[in-house]
Amino acid sequence: MGNQSSPMLRYHRIYLVLRQKILNGVYDVSGLPPEFGLMEQDRVARVTVRRALAELHKEGLIYRRPGQGTFVTPPAASSRWAAPGWKRCWAMPSHSRRSAQPKSRR
Repeated sequence: MGNQSSPMLRYHRIYLVLRQKILNGVYDVSGLPPEFGLMEQDRVARVTVRRALAELHKEGLIYRRPGQGTFVTPPAASSRWAAPGWKRCWAMPSHSRRSAQPKSRR
């Protein structure tokens, strides 16, 4: 049996924390903190952060855009985002999204 006080692999601990924050909505489609921010926050090497991010990517929770950052994958079509026109709405700049919502008729 393993010792309960034994240290968890650092990348796995970071992976679990980030995963929980994504699932709880702390991080949304607007993006995760930069790698260097995560490195400083957890006081780990870049390779450790990248390994944690790779695990999240394998799960399909995040995607990466070189030079732009790491982003949370939008929720699946089975979720509340499946409303008609959601893809068109996400394609717009964020400041345009409010005006894209249909006005309620009274």
